[in-house]
Amino acid sequence: MGRATAEPSVEAPADAVKPLYLQYAKLEEDYGLAKRAMWFYDQATKAVPNQEKLSLYEIYIARADLWRSKNERNL
Repeated sequence: MGRATAEPSVEAPADAVKPLYLQYAKLEEDYGLAKRAMWFYDQATKAVPNQEKLSLYEIYIARADLWRSKNERNL
């Protein structure tokens, strides 16, 4: 599944988008670009219902911290 097919498919009912965004973000983390994975997390925080936003922000922040620590140089 390519990126072109991923973006339109997340146009689903608000209560069903969270698992889709998380799967696409994981796919990008494993086989794509960190920047794209973070884009999916960002879009997910905008698309999910309010009661699910906190859990997504927690995931988003944790992943951002992980990617940042992987890319930091030791001085």
